[in-house]
Amino acid sequence: MSSIPLINEHETELAVAAAERVVEVHRRFADFVRVGMTLAQIDTFIGSTLRDLGCRSCFLGYRIPRTPAFPSHACLSLNECVVHGTAGYTSQPLVPGDLLSIDVGVSYQGWIGDAAWSYAIADRSEEAAKLMRSGVESIRLGIEQLKPGNQLLEWAKAVQGCVERDF
Repeated sequence: MSSIPLINEHETELAVAAAERVVEVHRRFADFVRVGMTLAQIDTFIGSTLRDLGCRSCFLGYRIPRTPAFPSHACLSLNECVVHGTAGYTSQPLVPGDLLSIDVGVSYQGWIGDAAWSYAIADRSEEAAKLMRSGVESIRLGIEQLKPGNQLLEWAKAVQGCVERDF
């Protein structure tokens, strides 16, 4: 197994700064989102916020060979769309009870920050609340497994096990 390279203090500061920008995008979005908004409006807001924070989207324009470029600043996954939705996924405005997952990935001075948060729009069903609690708990259990000597598989087992127990 190859060893993970250590980073110096300056690199650590840049990695933290990239992560902090992701958190700030989500904070601003939580204050911005309202019933009636479209995914296109949301993606425009994300792009504007990224520029304001001096970073850029890791997703916009990303492509793997022989596939179209990703068309959005963030992955916008609404209701039954589990992951990697785009601003063009639907033109329908948000309604109370919608569950929206937003994955923000930023590039900042050569470092990447990335995190997805779920937002219940106006109202939250019991099922949506349970799903959101399970997501938080699964990540908490996964983080407990991120320690020297453990393989990434231990993290995956903890996350998957939690979600499978809950559902």
